[in-house]
Amino acid sequence: MLKVRWMDNGDVLEGSSWEEIVDAMRLSVRLEPDPDVKTYMAAVKRRVKEWNKSVVRDDNCKNFIIDLAKCGFIEILEGE
Repeated sequence: MLKVRWMDNGDVLEGSSWEEIVDAMRLSVRLEPDPDVKTYMAAVKRRVKEWNKSVVRDDNCKNFIIDLAKCGFIEILEGE
Protein backbone atom coordinates (compact mmCIF):
# COMPACT_ATOMS: atom_id res chain seq x y z
CA MET A 1 0.00 0.00 0.00
CA LEU A 2 1.18 3.50 -0.83
CA LYS A 3 0.11 6.59 1.07
CA VAL A 4 0.86 10.31 0.59
CA ARG A 5 -0.26 13.49 2.34
CA TRP A 6 -0.75 16.92 0.76
CA MET A 7 1.24 19.39 2.86
CA ASP A 8 -1.15 22.31 2.32
CA ASN A 9 -4.36 20.72 3.61
CA GLY A 10 -3.30 17.42 5.20
CA ASP A 11 -5.42 15.26 2.90
CA VAL A 12 -4.13 11.68 2.79
CA LEU A 13 -4.43 9.61 -0.39
CA GLU A 14 -3.91 5.86 -0.60
CA GLY A 15 -3.47 3.39 -3.43
CA SER A 16 -1.90 0.10 -4.37
CA SER A 17 0.22 1.73 -7.10
CA TRP A 18 1.73 5.11 -7.92
CA GLU A 19 -0.82 5.38 -10.73
CA GLU A 20 -3.69 4.96 -8.27
CA ILE A 21 -2.23 7.68 -6.04
CA VAL A 22 -1.92 10.14 -8.94
CA ASP A 23 -5.42 9.27 -10.12
CA ALA A 24 -6.72 9.96 -6.60
CA MET A 25 -4.92 13.32 -6.69
CA ARG A 26 -6.53 14.07 -10.04
CA LEU A 27 -10.00 13.21 -8.79
CA SER A 28 -9.60 15.20 -5.54
CA VAL A 29 -9.34 18.60 -7.22
CA ARG A 30 -12.02 21.14 -6.37
CA LEU A 31 -12.75 22.05 -9.97
CA GLU A 32 -13.49 19.67 -12.82
CA PRO A 33 -10.69 17.07 -12.91
CA ASP A 34 -8.39 16.68 -15.89
CA PRO A 35 -9.52 13.93 -18.28
CA ASP A 36 -6.64 11.58 -17.48
CA VAL A 37 -3.52 11.12 -15.36
CA LYS A 38 -1.05 12.27 -18.06
CA THR A 39 -2.95 15.54 -18.57
CA TYR A 40 -3.14 16.07 -14.80
CA MET A 41 0.60 15.50 -14.31
CA ALA A 42 1.46 17.89 -17.16
CA ALA A 43 -0.79 20.58 -15.67
CA VAL A 44 0.70 20.19 -12.18
CA LYS A 45 4.22 20.22 -13.63
CA ARG A 46 3.47 23.54 -15.33
CA ARG A 47 1.91 25.11 -12.21
CA VAL A 48 4.73 24.00 -9.90
CA LYS A 49 7.28 25.55 -12.25
CA GLU A 50 5.30 28.82 -12.26
CA TRP A 51 4.84 28.85 -8.47
CA ASN A 52 8.37 28.20 -7.28
CA LYS A 53 10.52 27.29 -10.30
CA SER A 54 10.69 23.63 -9.21
CA VAL A 55 11.00 20.85 -11.73
CA VAL A 56 8.55 17.94 -11.54
CA ARG A 57 8.92 15.06 -13.95
CA ASP A 58 5.74 13.84 -15.61
CA ASP A 59 7.21 10.87 -17.49
CA ASN A 60 5.71 8.39 -15.02
CA CYS A 61 3.65 8.45 -11.84
CA LYS A 62 6.44 7.34 -9.48
CA ASN A 63 8.80 10.11 -10.61
CA PHE A 64 5.95 12.61 -10.38
CA ILE A 65 5.23 11.66 -6.74
CA ILE A 66 8.91 11.61 -5.76
CA ASP A 67 9.46 15.06 -7.27
CA LEU A 68 6.38 16.54 -5.59
CA ALA A 69 7.76 15.24 -2.28
CA LYS A 70 11.21 16.73 -2.96
CA CYS A 71 9.55 20.09 -3.70
CA GLY A 72 7.65 19.96 -0.41
CA PHE A 73 4.13 19.68 -1.82
CA ILE A 74 3.45 16.19 -0.48
CA GLU A 75 4.89 13.77 2.06
CA ILE A 76 5.24 10.08 1.25
CA LEU A 77 3.88 8.28 4.30
CA GLU A 78 4.12 4.71 3.00
CA GLY A 79 5.88 3.40 -0.08
CA GLU A 80 9.27 3.39 -1.63
